[in-house]
Amino acid sequence: TAMRVVLDPGHGGFDPGAVGFQGLREKDVVLSVAKHSAKVLASKGHSVHMTRTGDYFMPLADRTTLANQYNADLFVSLHANGHERTTANGVETYHSAEHPSSEEAGRVAAFENSVIRYDERDPGPVRINVEDILFRFERMRLWDTSAKAASIVQQGLAQGTPFRDRGVHSARFHVLRKARMPAVLLELGFLTNPEEGRMLGTETFQEELGQAVAQAVNGWIQSR
Repeated sequence: TAMRVVLDPGHGGFDPGAVGFQGLREKDVVLSVAKHSAKVLASKGHSVHMTRTGDYFMPLADRTTLANQYNADLFVSLHANGHERTTANGVETYHSAEHPSSEEAGRVAAFENSVIRYDERDPGPVRINVEDILFRFERMRLWDTSAKAASIVQQGLAQGTPFRDRGVHSARFHVLRKARMPAVLLELGFLTNPEEGRMLGTETFQEELGQAVAQAVNGWIQSR
């Protein structure tokens, strides 16, 4: 069956994301990986939508709204990690949860969420939003399916890349919170690790990584 997949390349525009080896920027790496991924998934007959197709800023809330409007079956946010310890390495997959699964998961979420300060939003008069209340009930079920999706996607990602398998984690990611479908966030290696950074900076490896992401998504599609 053809699925509707939304790929979300993190950051963009004035927000570079993590900056690593030789000034490599997260926003550039993940856009390239997403484009390669989209090609592979489309060739398998899936309908793929990207939240951004160029180097511009997209507020976190708008990314999920777009996935909801598109009525996606799966939302995949693509990121690359950074750490002050240049030895930190590997790939990992996150899903949404009320509380971080570890201190490190909390750190990653805090970094990815920090861009929320650019989301211009005037909440206006506070109304009781029935939709929000209903969604709160639905969210538990969605977060459960997201956790299952995360473990399948991480398995595929670890198999499809030469990087260390850092496993599945969870935290409060703004970009995942309001998704009305299984939603996962991938950290595709560490830009700050000289070895991984060197690889992540090459077009050839970005293409390979795109294929690995597509394979991982396909694994989830097959498992349904």
